[in-house]
Amino acid sequence: MARKFLVSIDLNQNELQNARVHNLATPPSTPVEGQIYFDSSIGDKSIYFWDGTSWIDVGGDLRSIVA
Repeated sequence: MARKFLVSIDLNQNELQNARVHNLATPPSTPVEGQIYFDSSIGDKSIYFWDGTSWIDVGGDLRSIVA
């Protein structure tokens, strides 16, 4: 069962270990700037973050770099 924290959590420079990004098949409907989620829909499997205007795919592909 998830536990809600209604305040910011300060880890005091300690590590967050074994964390998992929120898995969703569709983007959150009311995102806040800086929010992230993992698109678990078939064929996507990417992490996205909300920049205040749109969802940005943070994935990369080294095969697409051209010198």
